[in-house]
Amino acid sequence: MSDIETLSSEFTEVRDSLEEANRKIAVLESRETETEVRSELTVSEALVRAFNGEKVETRAIQSTADNAKQNIWANKPLGFVEQRRPLKAVFGSSPIPGDSGTSIEYARVGTRTGSVAKQAAEGDALTYNKVTIVSDSAPIETFGGYAEFSVQALRFGKAPLLETTVRHLEVEYAKAAETKVRNALTGIINANLNVVTRGAVTGAAAGSAWIGAVEDGLAMIEDNSRGLAGNAIVVSRDIHKLLLTTTDTSGRPLFEVNRDGSNTFGSVAVNAGANVAGLPVVSVPQLAANTFYVVSSDALCIWEEGILELTDKNIVNLTELRSLYGYIATGVFDGKGVAKVTWA
Repeated sequence: MSDIETLSSEFTEVRDSLEEANRKIAVLESRETETEVRSELTVSEALVRAFNGEKVETRAIQSTADNAKQNIWANKPLGFVEQRRPLKAVFGSSPIPGDSGTSIEYARVGTRTGSVAKQAAEGDALTYNKVTIVSDSAPIETFGGYAEFSVQALRFGKAPLLETTVRHLEVEYAKAAETKVRNALTGIINANLNVVTRGAVTGAAAGSAWIGAVEDGLAMIEDNSRGLAGNAIVVSRDIHKLLLTTTDTSGRPLFEVNRDGSNTFGSVAVNAGANVAGLPVVSVPQLAANTFYVVSSDALCIWEEGILELTDKNIVNLTELRSLYGYIATGVFDGKGVAKVTWA
């Protein structure tokens, strides 16, 4: 056989192989879950190796369409986490400084004395003022958890075990981090915050009692804090329920429950969204019963770095470990930026 005939025969074989590959690709494209065949080689390199009789290694991977679906799903847990952290939404957070070590040092106002007044006469001394700055620290704490999987469960399991477990870890991290912030708020002793004592919120005086509690809290924050202003109300779930169900003497709700805009002092919804006299109300899980705070969002300091993941594989027993964790520190910038309402 001549060289030309040999080359013609080999090219025919390559053409047949490409046609067979095209048929397989057409079948793959017709499936609901798309895959693509990928090699470490370029197309030209693969053709040369096939022409020379060498075996070309390929592997199936998910297509970009599947990756897009996963990316959309992966974004959901982050929002899922934030929705379960209402206190963080009130006070916000800052990133942990890179040179903070194991704790964060921060400055806050200690004492303020004096005032500014009119000079009595030319040459007279002005009023003396003094402000002290104190240094405080907030330890950086780590919160996290881990799970272990067999490679068989990850490879052959029909349920999305890994994604579901990671979502569980994210939700549990949110709970733990929110508890840290909640303890920072409730841990402020009465001597270091404002205490507002109000009467019962029932009967004909219920509406004025709610409004009075908010106004007294706002006034105390303005008068006693280091220049802070109240901008939110934090309540326990029983107080939120009381807002939903409080009525006037005729049985009509004091707060706008059905969004009709009539006979109301504010609004409240069953999904924990509410406002009293225009101030937003945040219902917080796990707060002690009868809890009602008027707060400034600057009263607490929160530093956080999360959510982080680590993965490790055990080649001996064929398992994979996945951990999820984060760092968080909390501090009280000014306890007088918080007013706690108690009911007589």
